[in-house]
Amino acid sequence: SSLRYLSGHDDCVAIIVSEDGTAEWFPYLPPQIKRSELADYQAQVQALLASESPDNNQTWKVLDWLRSHRVYLPAELCASANELVAKERVQREKAGALYVVYEPFAPHPAMNDEYLID
Repeated sequence: SSLRYLSGHDDCVAIIVSEDGTAEWFPYLPPQIKRSELADYQAQVQALLASESPDNNQTWKVLDWLRSHRVYLPAELCASANELVAKERVQREKAGALYVVYEPFAPHPAMNDEYLID
């Protein structure tokens, strides 16, 4: 019944406590992350973009982190990340390597400053 109630009320949170003592809330809210962490990855993306032949392992690690934290990414970082993906794709195509096509990075509509901490 709580899920049915939530479907018509975007500004509500339901807390469900099970008989076994566990509790969960709906909708799921991502945890807060540090602004400095986002800034660090923005700097890493910029450094990889500035490099003529960026390290593939480092590029993959950065893109993997960005994909798993995509809900937090601001528009500027999304644009830079998409540029890095395109650069990586060109390098892989030149080398004759396979690559996976992921959904492009885009700012999440629910993202706001409340998810970031100093």
